[in-house]
Amino acid sequence: EQKWIIPYRQRADAVFNSAAFYELPVIKKYLWPHLEIVLQDKDHTNRLQSLISLLNATVDIAVDAQIPPTSILREFIGGNSFYKY
Repeated sequence: EQKWIIPYRQRADAVFNSAAFYELPVIKKYLWPHLEIVLQDKDHTNRLQSLISLLNATVDIAVDAQIPPTSILREFIGGNSFYKY
């Protein structure tokens, strides 16, 4: 994303934002427990601090059961309808 999307987005003819309002709180729920391990990576300290600041400003909500089984977010949290475990 940093290399191939962001530098060229001003040249795009159209931009489609597919983000859903619940994505960041759900990602926070699953990502937060792993951040302590990642914080040991000194090469990405600034980027990690930005991520932590963003997640700290995100409200915790419990919407997992309401996320559609066809949502791309299900690829990361499980429960999608395209792949049966």
